Amino acid sequence: MVLLRRSFLLAILGFLGSERLLAGPEKAVVKIYATQSSPDYFNPWRNMPPLSVTGTGFHIGGGRILTNAHVIADAAFIQLRREDRPDRVEAKVLVVGHECDLALLQAADPAFAAGLPALALGGMPKLGDRVVT
Repeated sequence: MVLLRRSFLLAILGFLGSERLLAGPEKAVVKIYATQSSPDYFNPWRNMPPLSVTGTGFHIGGGRILTNAHVIADAAFIQLRREDRPDRVEAKVLVVGHECDLALLQAADPAFAAGLPALALGGMPKLGDRVVT
């Protein structure tokens, strides 16, 4: 796992924005399953009991999934599932930026992304621009 500063992450996002939108945005969404094992700050030699969490992310091409950093924070195990398939695929964290709450995951199985459309990111908004999330 690599921690990135905000400027590096914005540069990555700017590069990814050059990809074209291949299909409707809802088709690029994937579900993320994570098993978190957070540290126990009252007993530094132990972890809290494992906790299963879910979240969403979207495919940006090449089997890479962009999601929020809090979805995979303290994750010991991460899996991905497409909307059109019942099976789950293991994933690994490529980069995470907790300051901007973004993370980039990679599907362990290259077949996961076969036929999965990529969602392109647009340009960076300027100060005062109206945005919708």
